[in-house]
Amino acid sequence: VWAIKTCIFYPIFFLGTYKHLHLRRIPFYFYLIIAVGALFLPFFFFLNDLIWIIVTIVLIYFLVDHGTGSLTDLVAGFGYSMLVYYFVQTIVSGIIAIFEITLLPSTGVYYLIANTSILICYTVTLPIIRATRPFFNHYLSRLRDDHALSEWLFSLAFLPIAYFLYYTQYYRRLTLPPVLPENAPPVANYLAYLAICFGYFAIILIAMALTSKYLANRDRADDAEYRLATLAKYTSQLEVMTDDLRRFRHDYQNILYSLSSALKTNNLDYAK
Repeated sequence: VWAIKTCIFYPIFFLGTYKHLHLRRIPFYFYLIIAVGALFLPFFFFLNDLIWIIVTIVLIYFLVDHGTGSLTDLVAGFGYSMLVYYFVQTIVSGIIAIFEITLLPSTGVYYLIANTSILICYTVTLPIIRATRPFFNHYLSRLRDDHALSEWLFSLAFLPIAYFLYYTQYYRRLTLPPVLPENAPPVANYLAYLAICFGYFAIILIAMALTSKYLANRDRADDAEYRLATLAKYTSQLEVMTDDLRRFRHDYQNILYSLSSALKTNNLDYAK
């Protein structure tokens, strides 16, 4: 079961979400490479995710973009798509945990949700990707070329929520000890878990928006300052040229006056 889910999970989420974010075509053999390669990885989801994210980025950069595209933008796109995916998966896993408490695990509803969680995550992720695509493109346009460090930092924003998902889901540490007081109902712990996920996702989006806006405003201010300095330098050069022209005009008028006086007095030697 793990192998089947893994072979479905990696191709769909790593390439599917990125493809819908950037509206680009991904060769079908990429899906096969990731699906087959996933079978040979150890049972360690967090480490596997990191390995295949790096492998997928390398494959796209060298085999699709042929090393001519922007690696920073590629990493930023994958980082954001993974951030949305892990956010959705944490929410879905939290809802499944709540169903596990409120519904009997043997019921058909719980069985259906628990065994189709991957498809549910993918179905929920795509609308979020499409809805936030303008936001991400606007964010990317503000940082492109001049602020690669900020792009790389936000590209890694999915790592904390990815490890949080792995830690809580596979080690069941969410309730040992509970994040709320001991007398709190079990559902409250999972509601707190959902609140943490929503809060982290919202904080990252707000930080991306504010940082890109700040850097864009700073770039405009620097550009305006540069233009002002250039204009001041050009104005100073014009003033120097005007002074030189004024002195030349004064000297030129004196020469003409002297020549006119010499011709009036018939002093040709002086005029010469």
